[in-house]
Amino acid sequence: MLRVARQIDARISGLHAQYGLFNLHIARLYGVRGSFVKTNEFSCHQIEPGYVIRHMRVCVLISFLTAAAFAQSSLNEPYFLIRIIRTGPEPGAASVAPYERTKAAVDVIGMRSITGPAQNWLIESHRSFGTLEGIENALAEDPLPRGDSSDPDLYSTRWIAMFRHNLSYRPDDAIKLIPMARYYQISVVHIRPGADLDFAELVRLRRALFDSINLERPELGYQVISGTSSGTYVFIAPLQSLKVLDNGLVRVPAFAEGHGSGKARQINADADVTREHFLFRVEPSRSFVSDTFAGSDPGFWHGK
Repeated sequence: MLRVARQIDARISGLHAQYGLFNLHIARLYGVRGSFVKTNEFSCHQIEPGYVIRHMRVCVLISFLTAAAFAQSSLNEPYFLIRIIRTGPEPGAASVAPYERTKAAVDVIGMRSITGPAQNWLIESHRSFGTLEGIENALAEDPLPRGDSSDPDLYSTRWIAMFRHNLSYRPDDAIKLIPMARYYQISVVHIRPGADLDFAELVRLRRALFDSINLERPELGYQVISGTSSGTYVFIAPLQSLKVLDNGLVRVPAFAEGHGSGKARQINADADVTREHFLFRVEPSRSFVSDTFAGSDPGFWHGK
């Protein structure tokens, strides 16, 4: 999934422009003159006066074009957008009856928490805002009036989140695991508004650590773009079994999940990072998935 996006993320990670300092390979690429500077954190070119404005414009243009290409490559991919419907344990909460009655063309995974406050989640998979609108139009045709006990609006909080490849860990593997997942490890992260770039660096450090130990626990990273305060991110790791977490405990150093390096601790403090971690069990009776989605195990998803 999103092979092009990986290439784009690799390019974006090389575009650093701050106070006249440019990454060395960008400086060479565009013929920027200046002296080579090496610090504890990075190597770069110190740009001579008169070159800063022009080359900053070049880098801004490159960043814009790569971001646009990323959006185009992601659009129309499964799970490009997700809508998360969070409900409490009330009777009728997290019901998929409206989807069933309207035969909505969407996969909806239902799950209930096994840690933290009692809650149920429904996660809808969308390829674009256009498909989301289509589902809204379909649900509007539900013959039962809104406010019925099976209406998911009745008890819910709803978020829309956009897939972020550069915040994900082995996302292609995560997508493949979703139909086979029986549990989910979900983390909700809040940061100070405006600290997104620092947070992206924090996630990069974490991902590099996981790669270094070949951690087999892929996850999808999402940025919540509607429904709650800015600076909210959701990380979703599909698990075929809770035993996967045993492997992580053995292989991941104690400081890994907290990103315990000095640089990471500083970013955590500066960005006011807070985290909530939950485990969920998949509930097929509260899910609404297509035959294609259920193909790996139709007995689990559609069996009675």
